[in-house]
Amino acid sequence: MSGELSIQDALKRANVFLKWLPLAIFAGSIGIAYVLFQSFSGDMAVISAIVSVVIGIFLSTWLWGVQAVKWRLWAYPKVSDYRLLEQKAINRQLIWPRHHIFTRWEMVSRSQKDRLQQLYIVLDNKATTLEEVDDRKYPDRTEYKQGNTNFIAYAIGLVISLYLMIETPKAGIAALIFFVLAFLEWKKLRSKSKLLVIDDKGVEWQGVLYRWDQIKNYQVKALTMQQKLFELLLDVELEMDIPDALDDEDPETFMTRIDIDLEDLTEDPFSLEATLDAYKYRYEKKRTIR
Repeated sequence: MSGELSIQDALKRANVFLKWLPLAIFAGSIGIAYVLFQSFSGDMAVISAIVSVVIGIFLSTWLWGVQAVKWRLWAYPKVSDYRLLEQKAINRQLIWPRHHIFTRWEMVSRSQKDRLQQLYIVLDNKATTLEEVDDRKYPDRTEYKQGNTNFIAYAIGLVISLYLMIETPKAGIAALIFFVLAFLEWKKLRSKSKLLVIDDKGVEWQGVLYRWDQIKNYQVKALTMQQKLFELLLDVELEMDIPDALDDEDPETFMTRIDIDLEDLTEDPFSLEATLDAYKYRYEKKRTIR
């Protein structure tokens, strides 16, 4: 039944089967290649290592192709808006767009291909419904402050530099640099201003509010495999007054991408995207009631 599975839960499953399992197989092939390279000598060592890596690439690609089809068939009928789920999965680089050339890597049998085509027809004929989000656990607004990761790193660098000064006076230059950087980060931590604020009005970044009616798309993008560093991408429609001889013309609108660096927030991408979904749902629900 459509809506029985949340988009976030579907993405979490995709993250495991379409990203981490193939990566684990590829990493395993690299490890085996290293062992083989150390075990043999000469051309045999090189050939065995290359074969291991090639097999790892083939197996990881094969597994992704098989799981991509299974995931589409499993997830799309269960969510409220399969197109939104598909777009989020594409944004996370878990799958390719439906008609992309790389979708040929998806291991689709004739029966699976027919099932997918029938599924798309059925889902496209259904009215898209707003996904129900349990937003009761979210306050009126969620605020994110500056994290202390950079401050700790600079403080450690300062301590190490001070210790090295005992042996090398030139380390005092590094100590001075780390002291300045740590002091600036400390001032940020002491600041009352919020780094990021999300509520049913929109997303506020460094004092600038981007309203939900302006935000046409948002994406939380991990910058590392460990997903410790990530960024928030907002596609925002803005208005600009362009001087013209005719004063009665409406302001011009244009689309722009806002790239918000979130490397120092203690949050994970799935949690932040779920928060965005909850407040966007709250905004849409209020607009529907009106």
